[in-house]
Parts: sequence; C-alpha cells; structure tokens
Amino acid sequence: IVNTTNSSDELNCIHPTIQLNAEGGVSYLWDNSLGTSNSIMIDTAGIYEVTGVGLNGCENMASLVITEDFITPNIDIVNLTGTDTMDCNLSSIELEAIGGQSYEWMNGLVLGENYTVIDEGMYYVQGLGLNGCPGLDSIFIMDLPNPILTVNSEVICSGDSITLMAETDQPGGTYLWSQGLGTDSMVIVSPNSNNFYSVDYELNGCVSNTAVSTVSVLPTPVASISGDDLICSTQPAVLNGSSSLPGGTFEWLPNNETLSSITVYPLVDTDFGLIYTLDGCPSDTVYFNVEVIPTPLLVVPDVAICEGDVGTLTAYPSENGGTFNWFPGGFTTSSITISSDTNVTYNVSYTLNGCTSEIQSAELIVNEIPSIVLDDIGICNGDSGILTAIPSTPGGVYTWSGFTETTASLEVSPIVTSNYTVYYELNNCTSPSVTAVVTVTDQPFIDVSDIGLCIGETVSITAEPSVPGGLINWMPGNYDTETITITPTESVEYTVNYNLNGCLAETQIVTVTVDTVPVVTFDVSATSGCPPMNVVFTNTTDNAFDCVWDMDGITTMNECSGFSFTFWDEGCYDINLSMGTPYGCTASTTMEDLICVLPSPNVDFSVSTSQVSFGSSEVDFTNNSTNAVDYIWDYGDGTTDSLVFYPGPHEFDIDDEEFFPVTLYGISEFGCIDSLQLMIFVDHDAIIFAPNSFTPDNDGLNDTWFPTYSTSIDENHFEVQIYNRWGEMIFEAKDFSNTWDGTYKGKVCQVGTYTYRILYKRKYSEERHHVVGHISLIR
Repeated sequence: IVNTTNSSDELNCIHPTIQLNAEGGVSYLWDNSLGTSNSIMIDTAGIYEVTGVGLNGCENMASLVITEDFITPNIDIVNLTGTDTMDCNLSSIELEAIGGQSYEWMNGLVLGENYTVIDEGMYYVQGLGLNGCPGLDSIFIMDLPNPILTVNSEVICSGDSITLMAETDQPGGTYLWSQGLGTDSMVIVSPNSNNFYSVDYELNGCVSNTAVSTVSVLPTPVASISGDDLICSTQPAVLNGSSSLPGGTFEWLPNNETLSSITVYPLVDTDFGLIYTLDGCPSDTVYFNVEVIPTPLLVVPDVAICEGDVGTLTAYPSENGGTFNWFPGGFTTSSITISSDTNVTYNVSYTLNGCTSEIQSAELIVNEIPSIVLDDIGICNGDSGILTAIPSTPGGVYTWSGFTETTASLEVSPIVTSNYTVYYELNNCTSPSVTAVVTVTDQPFIDVSDIGLCIGETVSITAEPSVPGGLINWMPGNYDTETITITPTESVEYTVNYNLNGCLAETQIVTVTVDTVPVVTFDVSATSGCPPMNVVFTNTTDNAFDCVWDMDGITTMNECSGFSFTFWDEGCYDINLSMGTPYGCTASTTMEDLICVLPSPNVDFSVSTSQVSFGSSEVDFTNNSTNAVDYIWDYGDGTTDSLVFYPGPHEFDIDDEEFFPVTLYGISEFGCIDSLQLMIFVDHDAIIFAPNSFTPDNDGLNDTWFPTYSTSIDENHFEVQIYNRWGEMIFEAKDFSNTWDGTYKGKVCQVGTYTYRILYKRKYSEERHHVVGHISLIR
C-alpha cells in the first residue's frame, strides 16, 4: 500500500484526507467494504488492509496504519507592556503571540508573533500548530483620554452667596481654583458684582481642560409704603407701594395682594407688610401701621303696638357721649314717641369721636286687633269632641275659659249640653271672646244581619237605627237609605255607618254570601258484583253540603263524605245524590241502573243423620241447591268432592273429634258463591273417674281431690258436690279448675269417709246424668 498524499501516514488539518494506492497485483479487495479499486481516498484513522491477486492467481495481503492529529493549538496573547490602558503617559502597547508555529493579527493583517497597539480596541490573533490546525486569542486595549472638566454658572442677587460645583468624567484627581479658592470640587462665593472663576483638574499626571464659571450679580430693590395711617373702623384705608427700581412685582402681607396700591378694612390697629421682587431678587420686607378708631354701633329695635295706641322707638349706642340724628323729623334724642294708624319706618345715625355709625332703621308696627270664629259641635254621650277656633290671622295664643290649653283646638267631653268660651291674642292684641255650644246626644246603634242567596237572586237588606233621623251610608255603592236592594254576582261585604247629630254608631259589616249551584258528581268502587255486594260511594262534588243519597228507594243516607253500602238482592239500582248550600241552593244527579247485583246461587242440603259414633259413622247427603253450576263438598275431615251435585254416602273416620263441619259451596255462572254448613256431631261415651281416697297432708303428693273426665263431657254443665256423714254439703265446684283440699270453711276436715255427687251432661245432648260415690280422707 503506497500513501501518495504525505509521508507521515497522519490525517491532520493540513491533510484531512489521504489517497492510498495498492500495487503489485492485477486485482484488489479492500477490507471493510472499501471496494476493489487499486486506489481509495480515506478520512478516518485506522488499519487499512488490501488483498491482491497476481497473474498466477496467487494472493497476498498488505496493510497500513493511518493515524490522526486534529488538536487545536493553545494560542495566547502576552502583554509585553504590562497594562491594557493607554493614557497621556503611554501612547502604545506591545503584544506577543505564543503557542503556535505561525501567526496572523486580524486587526491589521499583520503576520508574525509581535504586534504594536496604538489605538483603543479589541485585538485578535490566529496561530497555526504543526498539524496545521488554527487557534485564536483576543485582548481589549483601552485608550484613556485626558479628563473633561465642567463647572456651573449662576445668576444671584446682590448680597447672596452661591455654590460652584466642578464635575469630571474621571474622578479621583485634584482640583485647583483661581482666586485662591482652594482644591475642593465645591466652593462658595459671594461677589458684589459680576465675576469669573476658573478651575483646573489633574489625574495621574493628565491635565483636564480649564473650566470657567460666570456669576452674574443682580441689584436688590428697596420697597416703601405710603397711605392712610388713621381711619374709622368702618372706613377703608388705601396703601400705596413703591420701589427704588421699576419693573418688579408687589406682594402685600398678610393678604398676599399683588397690586401696587391696595384698599384694606382693618377693624383694629394693623401692620401691613410689602415685599418687592425684581428679576427674582426680593427686597427687604417693609411695614406700615394703620391706626383704627372704633366706629360706634347702634341698635334700634322695632316696636309693635295695637291699633289706636302710641309707641316709642329707642336707639342704643355701643358707647355714650355722641349725637343722634333721626329722620324724618330731625330728632336728636335717643328716644322718640310717635302715633300712627299704619306701619311707619324711622332712620337714625350716631356720631362719636368724628366717626359716624351705620344708619339703622326701626319700624313702628301697628297690629290689627284679631277676631276668631268658633262653631258649635255635637258629640255622643260618653265621647269627646274637638272645638277649633279659627283666627282672622294665625300665629297667636288662645285662652279657653276654665282651661289651661293655649292651642286653637280644645278637646271636651261634657255629659250634658254645655257652653265654651275662648279669646285670642296676637302680637299682644286681644280679640273679643266667642262662645260655642257643645250638644250631647246619646249614641245610636244600627241592627243589620248577614244574608245569603243563590246566584241570580235579588235580595233586600235593611239596617234599622235605634233612633231615626240620622244619616246612613252603605259602602260600596254609597247608598243613603235604610234598605238597599241588590242582585250580586259574587259574595260581597257592605260597611254600614250611621250619624245622628254628629254621634256615630258603631260601624257594622254585612256579609252577603252568593252561593253557586253545585255541580253534583260522585264515584263508586264497583258497578256490578255478587250479593252481598258492598259498594264504596265517594262524593266528588266541591264544597258538598246537606247531602242526601237515595239508594233506589231502599234507603237514604245523609252523608257528604265517603261511605259504604251493601246490596243483598239481585237486580240493578238507580243512585241519586242531591245536595244544597247553606243558603238553599239545591242540585242533584241520578245515575240509572248504576249498581247491578248479579244472580246468586241458593245453596241447601240435608243429611241423613247429624250424629255419628264409633261403628256408625256413615252419613248420606241430599243436595237441594238451585242456580248453581258447580259444587264443592268439604266434609270437615280433610276430604272434599268437587263438581258433584250428589256425592252419595260419606263415611267419617272418627278419632277424638267432637264434630265434623260439613260445608257445601255453590258457584253460579257469574262466579257468585253461596255456601251452607251443617255440623255432624260425634257421640263419645261419657267416662268419669273419681279417686276413692286422697291425703291432704301438704307433702305435695295427692293433696287435693277432683274427678277426671272424658272429652264428651260438657264443661259448662258439670258440677261436683261433697257431703259429710251428717249429710251436710261441705264442698261444691261448678268448673274444672276448683279442687277439694280437705277443708271446710278454712278448717281441716276429720279423717273419714265422705260422699261425692257428680252432676253432668254430654256434649250435643240435653240429657242430664249423675254419679254418687265415696272418698276416704287419710292423713
């Protein structure tokens, strides 16, 4: 295998692919499916093998190892100057690239390992290794310019101070101010006129520009005030402001007015201040005092008089010693007396210490003498009434004779007709008195009753008063007669009121109830059935009342709710239900042939004998039934015959039964059933066992005596009697639960022989029997 690309048999960044040629044969086969060509191009490290075949057909194999090196070199930039920042003291920086075989600086496309930087920026270098692979490194170089310095300029008023502040973009250096102001960044200056200030700045030997501050000084104006310095308290004072320099603004204290001249109204001595501002420079505050002389006050109250009287008007000053002036009239005294038929007004002023009060007005009010009206009223005996006086002019006070009330209305409750007097005072003028009569009437009453009627009927209702002659009122309708005639279509309530001489009877409420004719309906539980047929009747009529049921003449039932009735005889029956309302409205309904009782069989049979016994237990049955189509015989001994009209003789199997209930059921073609039951009695022998002795010694054995008996004995007709030797009955029992314990009347009987007598009859037989025997009482 021959490497025709390089001699190192290595893949790298210079030779990323290698061409291999196989030589010495006529045909070739490369491993790893690389083909059969004599030449291949590879890009992966590894062992490559090829098998060649010669002209003689013999094979031979050759192999070649290919390696690779694509490792990126570690390129670094070394700062030979030792700093990344250029300034006024350092104009260039030397850089050196290491870690490669060759280098190219991207900023200036300079080849070689060294580079000189003179400008600020990011610098890149690419280096190639022995394998031809590139590496990259970068460095940022800063060029720091000289610091820039600024300082503020200001405009101030004369006499003020200002702070100058120097600022730089590169802090940490030192400042130097002109005029010996020092080395701080801030200084305070107070120039009397326009002035200039300069400052320099140095950082690490680098000097900034020189910054200059201009301070302009404006003149401060002087303010002054002139005007009225002495006034009366009700007069204004005019104050005028002025300044040493024109063109500014005024501010007055304490009311903050801004005109050069102001008008003020102080009530007491007051200092007024003025500040004058020009171009933002305020003057010193100047003050002006206004002295205030109090203006006298005057009070003149109105005076009211009644028609025909004389009145006096009086003026009251706040301080005496001045002069009065009334007009009209020109009076100069504090009081004047006048007479007038109508209201009249006078004006007056008062002067003290040269100050005149405000003009005051007073009115002489001439009031009319009022009048009142008081009407008579009527009340019911026992009630109270309200007397109300109506004045010609409202707003006054009332005086009722004999009462303390002062209002227009007076509530009274006399028991007899009485007089009441009142007079009226308004504005101190009193009216003539007036008198009213209160008439007392006994309270009437009215008699009227509720009424009911059927819808469509007309009815008259009368309200009878106890005392006639009053006013009657029916509502609704507003009728005014004692009797009204109405034809209402629905129930209604009338209110009846009666007024006799102002005395109201108690209101009566009359209820007129209008009944509607009921629609009669009812339900039944069944309409046909076998006798006895029991039917439940249910009244479904709304508001049922006074109900009468007619069972086709069989009977009638007074029942408005549900009930049941039994039909015994076959046939169909008409049912009628009638009912009314509380006010006589009636209605009814009849349902013909509603209930039909189907024909029932008539079951009857007879027996050849009603008593059987051991050895004679056969009975013959004769069926006498009619209207039946099917029969069932139940012999009472657990056996039956079905669908047999005549069953023939039946033999009973007797054990300890007392009787056999034999029942015959007959079934009609409609399924109606009738039955009849006859008893076949069993004649058992009567057996009675009576012990001949007993020992009543309380040992729990044989302490009492009583006979035992067979079941054929009738318990309701069984009696035991015991007699002593003298024939005296000492024990008697008429039931099976009472036994003899050998005592008589609570005492122990003597040992000996006693006689018993037993009376009995057998069941199903009326023949009486008795048994007599003896008992030995042993202790």
